Amino acid sequence: MQIRTTRIFLSCIALILPAIIASADTVEIRLIGIETMRRDLYIKQGDEFEEVMVPLYERSSSYEVEPEGNSLQLYKKNETPEGTILFEIAAEGKLPSGAQSALGVYLIAPDGSPRLQFFNDDWSVFPKRSYRIINISPVVIKSKIDDSIIQIPPLQSGIASANQVNDVPTVSVITVYKNGNDTWQAIHDKRETLLPDWRTTGIAVVTTGKLYEVLDTDYTIDPA
Repeated sequence: MQIRTTRIFLSCIALILPAIIASADTVEIRLIGIETMRRDLYIKQGDEFEEVMVPLYERSSSYEVEPEGNSLQLYKKNETPEGTILFEIAAEGKLPSGAQSALGVYLIAPDGSPRLQFFNDDWSVFPKRSYRIINISPVVIKSKIDDSIIQIPPLQSGIASANQVNDVPTVSVITVYKNGNDTWQAIHDKRETLLPDWRTTGIAVVTTGKLYEVLDTDYTIDPA
């Protein structure tokens, strides 16, 4: 599999969040849009629907939800010619097992359908002074975060902790993928600030065109 002429880059988002304590029946979620944003989606809370924001390459506000089973749905609101309001599922994603908080990545597939992918945001999994790479690209990537090396398949994530004890530590982040010549090619090589109470997420994304237009024809993704 190759990227052809499409470029990948790593977008970094600092998460300076309080520790979240959710009840056993709820999950605290935040949303982020990749190559798109939405202001017209809803989550279901009991019999009511709450409007949510999916910002472009930024974290949304937090929403406490009561998921049905292990999945979470985003809804769109439609009105019939008779004036009846209907809520239909726009996207659905599988929540990380046992997670009390999660980051939902919202993206658009080549056929125009939205996809929703969740990643565990619990502090026990993604602790302070650590760096997470989420791979929203069609190829395996490798990241070297200081002395730690992690390999991340498409639509998965990897986490490395920073070892520095400085008041204002920085970590070296180098991320690469194999190009069409089977050679590792860098997409990110710089130092990132990581304060003591920070958790930082880097998202590897395709920057031009719909996300999966560069995929081989036999490559499939289960959105749930």
